[in-house]
Amino acid sequence: MAEESAVKVCVHVRPLIEREETAAESAETVKLYWKADMQTIHQVDDGNFTNNFSFDRVFSAEETTLQLCQELAKPLVSTVEGYNGKGL
Repeated sequence: MAEESAVKVCVHVRPLIEREETAAESAETVKLYWKADMQTIHQVDDGNFTNNFSFDRVFSAEETTLQLCQELAKPLVSTVEGYNGKGL
């Protein structure tokens, strides 16, 4: 049974910027793609997963900062019942 740590490492994947989208659609040699699920980011090269990076939680580009705060920050602030946390 794995021991749960008090420290959690989470990642919020940003959406592609216009330059990256344009490169992915053109014939340029930029062929690095990523796939993310709830706990892992997979590097995909030529259709194969070449590297995997695991975290306690991966937030996709479609998930908002508000969702991240509700899932991660709100429980922490609620636990300590801080004055500044009453708005969460």
